[in-house]
Amino acid sequence: MDWVRKRYADFGPTLACEKLTEVHGYRLSVETLRRWMMAEGLWTVKSRRRARIHQRRPRRACLGELVQLDGSPHAWFEDRGERCTLIVFIDDATSRLLYLRFVPAETTQAYMEALGVYLSAYGRPVALYSDRHSIFRVNHGRQEGKGYRLRGASVVVCDAFGAGVKVLHKGRPLTFRVLAEGEAPVALDDEKSVQRTVDEAKARQRAQPGYKPPLDHPWNRMIRLDVAEANQRRAAR
Repeated sequence: MDWVRKRYADFGPTLACEKLTEVHGYRLSVETLRRWMMAEGLWTVKSRRRARIHQRRPRRACLGELVQLDGSPHAWFEDRGERCTLIVFIDDATSRLLYLRFVPAETTQAYMEALGVYLSAYGRPVALYSDRHSIFRVNHGRQEGKGYRLRGASVVVCDAFGAGVKVLHKGRPLTFRVLAEGEAPVALDDEKSVQRTVDEAKARQRAQPGYKPPLDHPWNRMIRLDVAEANQRRAAR
């Protein structure tokens, strides 16, 4: 502890422990040194970050003033059908379930299709709330004219599922052009639909319980190489 007070008083327990081992030859655990430094007043436990308390938002006053959209992936039909997602439209004022729809996975397109049916049947509410959106930032590259003022700004990219793409900034459409056409991107699973993909993989495995990869499968080639290398090492000994 004399060395810690002289040279490492401003070090943390982990770094001070490393220096005591490397420079002075003292071997002890970090936890032991931490307790000694705390007893000497050279180290204080960092206070844990306090959790933010969010005040509950009051409900809206009238039916239809705010409709919330959410999706719940679950094995709704148990073993009678595939796992799917239930999209629900909930009234904020009364918690009334206004519209429900089963879809294969919780995607933006599934929400838009459900929203189209809801608007046709019940009309437009005052406000809608959903946590699904796509927001990007304009990069810091060289831009010309008015676009220069958008550098670093947030823009929303809207895909109308075959009807075209729009880029919005503060609700106003922006002109844009595609710099290079490439291959169509591979569709990624939504974070809430990964379980559906896993269930499908398990079902395929159960359908072929005795499946073995062929001899020319990359896994088998790697195993043969590992065995050959091990035999060579044994022979060299």
